[in-house]
This record gives sequence, C-alpha cells and structure tokens, in this order.
Amino acid sequence: MKLTNQDMDLYVQSLSKISTKVTGKLAYAVAKNIRKLTSELVEYEHSKNANIEKFGEKNEQGNYFIRIDSEGFKKYIEAMEGIQYIECNVDIVKVPAEVVEKSELNAQEMLSIDFMITEDTDE
Repeated sequence: MKLTNQDMDLYVQSLSKISTKVTGKLAYAVAKNIRKLTSELVEYEHSKNANIEKFGEKNEQGNYFIRIDSEGFKKYIEAMEGIQYIECNVDIVKVPAEVVEKSELNAQEMLSIDFMITEDTDE
C-alpha cells in the first residue's frame, strides 16, 4: 500500500491508541503494522525532531516544542512540506471486517484503522 509519511505518522498514532484495547488476530495486526510503519518513519521522525529543535523553543525540562502561533511554527511547516508527502510502499497487515466488528472498538476507532480492514474474510 502506498502511504505518505504524514499518513503513516497518523496511522501509528491511531494504532498506538487502540493497541491496549484489542486482542487476538486484531492485536497481532495492530502490533505488526505499528512495527512496519515505525520502521518506515525513522528518517521522517529524525527530520521532524531536527526541525522542531531548529525552529522551536526549549522548555524548563530541556525539551523542544513549537507554539502554533509562533514564527518558528511557520518555518517548521515550510521545512516539513516536502518531506511529509513522500510516499513509501508498505506491506500493511489487513484484517477482515468481521474481526474488527467483534472487537471492543467504537466507531471512531474503527474508522481510524479503516486502512487495514478488508471485507474479504479470507485474509
């Protein structure tokens, strides 16, 4: 499946949020997909962190952050613009819709993992 860095980053966040709520085949697919996507995002995360450090501010704990209303945020967005839309081919582990339907996930959570749900019950 072709995914942009931005999409993969969002998917990792979604999968991480539900990872403790799922079991069985769905848990396996979630874990595998987190691993695969995180692996593909290493360089993107490095660029993101470097740009946050470059254009952001340091808090009392020594961590960098960017305020949305700052000039640094605009520069950060410009620096990331070309990187976030780079595509990568990722072999996403899919699960049948019936497996997801049997889970404890709510509609919003199901929608957040739609990219890995298939109607085909043979997968």
